Amino acid sequence: MIPHFGDQNTTCWGLAEEENITQSFSPLNGLIVESTSLTWCKENCSPFKPPIGSDFLFLFMGFALPAVIFSTVIPRRWRLDLPEQLFKLSRRQIFSISKLFLSIPSVCVVTTFDMIGWIICIMTFAGPMVFSGVQEMLLDFRAVSFLKGSEGSAAREKLQVVVALLCGNFDQDPDDPTSRIHNVLIPTELTKESLEISKSRLLTIMHAQTSFGMTIGIPTVFFLGGFGYTATQASSTGAIPFGILWMVLVVVTIVSGTLLAGNSPHSVSVLVTNNHIRSRRTRRLLFRDMYNSELYPVSIWDRGFNKYQWLKNSTLWQDSRGIFRQRIELRGWSWAAITVGTYLLLAPPCWLALSFDYLIPWPWFGCLSMLYAVYLATQTLLILIALTLAILDVPFHTVWRPWELIPKTSSRSIFLLAALILLTFLAGAASVTAAFFTIFYSINQLSDRFDCCFCSMPVSSWILPASQQMAFVNFEVTSQSYQSWLDSVSFSLPLGAAIFTCIVCFLGWWYQQALRVALKDVIKELEH
Repeated sequence: MIPHFGDQNTTCWGLAEEENITQSFSPLNGLIVESTSLTWCKENCSPFKPPIGSDFLFLFMGFALPAVIFSTVIPRRWRLDLPEQLFKLSRRQIFSISKLFLSIPSVCVVTTFDMIGWIICIMTFAGPMVFSGVQEMLLDFRAVSFLKGSEGSAAREKLQVVVALLCGNFDQDPDDPTSRIHNVLIPTELTKESLEISKSRLLTIMHAQTSFGMTIGIPTVFFLGGFGYTATQASSTGAIPFGILWMVLVVVTIVSGTLLAGNSPHSVSVLVTNNHIRSRRTRRLLFRDMYNSELYPVSIWDRGFNKYQWLKNSTLWQDSRGIFRQRIELRGWSWAAITVGTYLLLAPPCWLALSFDYLIPWPWFGCLSMLYAVYLATQTLLILIALTLAILDVPFHTVWRPWELIPKTSSRSIFLLAALILLTFLAGAASVTAAFFTIFYSINQLSDRFDCCFCSMPVSSWILPASQQMAFVNFEVTSQSYQSWLDSVSFSLPLGAAIFTCIVCFLGWWYQQALRVALKDVIKELEH
């Protein structure tokens, strides 16, 4: 279905026709567009009223709620939570009851802000998140492939690599947990019995991880079902590209679910419960650690870097022969492949949403098209920044502390300082712009504000004097061929977005299953 311009502009068109102030032009054969001055449109059109109709329900139920489900799958470091004092029982029953009733609205508010904040964070840093995930996927594949074909390596050396693959998401700063985890999962004296115990524990860690189908596959089907239903209905301006763009969040979720290292540290924490690793961190206000564990998973935008460090610390990497290092090390072509892969995962939803808004009802660049282009530009810039930091062999979060990028032994040249300051400035500008886009775009789309006079004129008119700015209030298709072309575009673009998401989900599931089966075989085939 071709989206209409909205009830507000339909009313404007009727009123403008009655006053005979519309201007008609034909941008393409088979299409007539009627416009009026932007000043008249703002003065005479009915003021904005939030819709309570099906458009809002379609967008909220079809996209907003699935986004909450997807956001819970993507790993993070901290969450918003209520203070523990609110749950402590008092000696007086009246105080306990008052805490009970106080906690009900409090938990609703805190949870809502927590989910909204995390979703905004995902959409803002989608580029670095996918970049780090693709980097870890490549490292996982190379390491497992090496273990499958390496018959000359000792069991202990292979165990170190397997532990790195399954535990490489744990933070090593400031108290390195590597040696303590190795003491539990890799016995000091490697006998037949101790090796079997190690193999059993490693398989237990793998089996404790959640299923890809349950956590990602089913929510993806639910999301695509809502998207497909919305795409077949008469919807407000931008409703369909809104759903297409939200597939960025689905892609981030799929990538995070394909990694060998699980998101939750609980399975490993149980095994090292008698080996204290680190005291829990305390955070201010309502911020708490995501997992009640002495092990801390790193943020998803740093997982690729962290996994790389775990593999570099293995004995096989430090072997003088350098065979393992040659197979695993990331060089020029590897970084290029990771960058291109990241872009190919994130760019299609942005380009399809941009194309839909640009081509329908005729090719013109409006405010929605500009928003999609700006978001794609911010993610492209953040991907390039993530690539730069990865080549420098530092985690992504270091971009906010550029002085840590300067080695202590190097001279602090003006050029180097200027380059680091510029890098931080670009990252900050891209992050703020992407966050503002996510908040502004989502609120206005859910409330149907894009069906307004200002968004019904091309971006090229923004620089014109107010007297020359024109708002498009109606269009009419006059030829069957152009109507067929509109129907084809409005059908093929959403279908292409759905097919793209299905393919990415299927490939992610297949990759995860194949790699886990291969790693299980490696663990089972370990011999003393």
